[in-house]
Amino acid sequence: DSTQSSITFSIIKKAETVSKDYTITRAEFKSKTVPITKIFQRGNKKVGYILFTSFIEESEKELNSASEYFLGQGITDIVVDLRYNGGGAVYISNYFAAILGGNAVSNKVYGKEIFNSNYSKCNVVDYFFTPQYKLSCDKVVFITTSNTASASELLINSLKPYKSVITVGSRSNGKFVGMYPTNFFGKWVFSINFAECNALNNFGDSEGIVPD
Repeated sequence: DSTQSSITFSIIKKAETVSKDYTITRAEFKSKTVPITKIFQRGNKKVGYILFTSFIEESEKELNSASEYFLGQGITDIVVDLRYNGGGAVYISNYFAAILGGNAVSNKVYGKEIFNSNYSKCNVVDYFFTPQYKLSCDKVVFITTSNTASASELLINSLKPYKSVITVGSRSNGKFVGMYPTNFFGKWVFSINFAECNALNNFGDSEGIVPD
């Protein structure tokens, strides 16, 4: 019931016979999309590590903070952990890609939104944003799993024409498509509208990105 402010669960623990009630009260909760950043020293190189979990509006501020930290530490390479990232807003993917790409992607094509032949007039070429901070990394490594999807895969694909990109882990999800929400008789419909390719017109494999 969407009107309820709380709900009570009766739980019986293993090997016990008496249940105990637990009440959960509704409240607003904001999760961090960048919960972990670390620096690793490898010989004469400093490697940054960032766990990134979702592409939402709040991510821009968190990515700026992480980038400022990495710049202050003088990292030369970066590892981006996308194992748990199922995607989100494409513009945040563009923004993060611009941070990771640095000067190498300035004024370059981030990707293209391609509609079917009936709506080809809607096709759009997207250029990399200008982020608050730019990293100058020699190498970008992405950790992927089958949960790595959509905007996460666009992030990886968009950088491949410009940077040394390596993927490790397992094959990604294979969702190189996006949608615009449409109001349909009072309900919001999220149907697939377009496919997204990079500057080299590579749409990505529908079976997912194969790790290096």
